[in-house]
Amino acid sequence: MTSHRGAYARAHCYCAACMGLDPRIGSFGPATDDVGDTVPGSAAVYPWADPRGVIEGGGNLDRGQRPFAWFAYFLQEAGHVVVDKRACVNLWPVGVRHDDALFCEIGIAGTSD
Repeated sequence: MTSHRGAYARAHCYCAACMGLDPRIGSFGPATDDVGDTVPGSAAVYPWADPRGVIEGGGNLDRGQRPFAWFAYFLQEAGHVVVDKRACVNLWPVGVRHDDALFCEIGIAGTSD
């Protein structure tokens, strides 16, 4: 892995935190805002998060099976899965303004009309 000064450094172990990885797995779908209107939303988790209470039988999964369980869960719930390794809040990349989102994802600027 690359250290904070740009040189290569040996990670303490191979977990995502020590390797400097912050992947998210999730999906997009409708959500409800504060006044009850339906708005676009997203749900995402760390792929190795404990699925207990969300996925049936999730408490019995070992760490290596958790990403596959989350993938199947989001695929079944939303019909698609998004995996993003950028630093995100849910599935929104940190540092990306909302009005820049269309351009940063597809490279084409949107119009206001």
